[in-house]
Amino acid sequence: MERAKRRGLCRHIGVSNYPVEFMKEIDEYKTEPIYNEQQELHPLAQSRDVQDYARKAKVSLTGYGTGVVASAPLAKDIAHKINRTPGQVLLRWAVQKGIHVNPKSNQVSRLKENLEVLDFALDDEDMSALDGLDVPKIFYWNTSVLVPQASAAKEEL
Repeated sequence: MERAKRRGLCRHIGVSNYPVEFMKEIDEYKTEPIYNEQQELHPLAQSRDVQDYARKAKVSLTGYGTGVVASAPLAKDIAHKINRTPGQVLLRWAVQKGIHVNPKSNQVSRLKENLEVLDFALDDEDMSALDGLDVPKIFYWNTSVLVPQASAAKEEL
């Protein structure tokens, strides 16, 4: 990817589902900055270590997976209280955390609904309640089953 960036074939380099230890290993030999980390990020899987690392390293985060939480009673309660959908509440939680989101939808009505998350804010109490849902579980993509191949990549650079 660094070669592609230097040749003008891409503007930025990003990674997906990299745990902090992979990011730290890359830091040891990268010659171009990592611009974005795409990661499962929602109230049930907050990956706070990844969020902390990204903030310190000035790496933007893109979160996915909010759909897994949409049926949670807390999301429904907050949505009812503020006259929004659970999906909007969960997307707004990410936006307020500074996390970019890529919500999946192929329905025009849902796309419009997703844009409306920029029209409101969650109060501190609701944000704290959603923060309290964090559990040490990955719902979509478990990187702990991967074998790090970073050493081979180093030699190709």
